[in-house]
Amino acid sequence: MGSPDGGPPSVKKKSNVWMWVLLALIGVCGICGVIGAAVLVPVFAQARIAGKSARELSMAKQVATSAFLYMTDFDDKMPPFKSSQEISVKLDKYLKRTSERTVPLTYTWNTSLSGITLGSVESSDQVWMFHSVKLDLNRYAVGYFDAHCKRIDEKELQETKDKSVKILNAAKLKNKKWD
Repeated sequence: MGSPDGGPPSVKKKSNVWMWVLLALIGVCGICGVIGAAVLVPVFAQARIAGKSARELSMAKQVATSAFLYMTDFDDKMPPFKSSQEISVKLDKYLKRTSERTVPLTYTWNTSLSGITLGSVESSDQVWMFHSVKLDLNRYAVGYFDAHCKRIDEKELQETKDKSVKILNAAKLKNKKWD
């Protein structure tokens, strides 16, 4: 088919069709991108939270290990302390050399352990030494007197604290005094 004036065939209809196809493809790609972003943003947020939680647990393990190293240097005796600031200074030199080489002051320490020996406490794996501030999903990183750490929820933390009081009171009765 020729054009009305007898020239070459008209190409205008074909280019219009391809333009609409191209616009439709761009629209579909845009919609897929928005949907993909909506799906991936929460996944990345959860991964960030999980990473922060793992980092906190790792730091808690380093602090628990530094307390254990301190005790091995001082006849298995926990350092005497009344505050996080005091114990931070005493344990600082036992931490690995990293950019975060200080004992975090955000830990709550079990002051009942101040100055006691490791051997005087039975079930040291059930006695809490310190815990972090709330992490993800209201969980805490907890360091125990035998230097292991784990994440526990608020209810389990309270149960651990109650159990620790009973164990430490039994140790006090057994030994009559702290070394």
